[in-house]
Order: sequence, then C-alpha cells, then structure tokens
Amino acid sequence: MWVTFYDFSNACYFFAEVIYQQAGVKFVEADILTE
Repeated sequence: MWVTFYDFSNACYFFAEVIYQQAGVKFVEADILTE
C-alpha cells in the first residue's frame, strides 16, 4: 500500500514536472516570436 502510494506520488510529480517544463518552453518560444 505504502509503496504503491509512494510510486503514484512520484509518477504524478514526474508528469507535473514534464508538463511544466514543456509549457515553459512553449511560453519562452512564444515570447521570442512576439519580440
């Protein structure tokens, strides 16, 4: 139970980091294109 919960938390955190990084790159690219 604890192991699966820990793995689930790690997976959620990992996906959140990936999505945040991808969104950040898109925002940076959009900012460069607008300038």
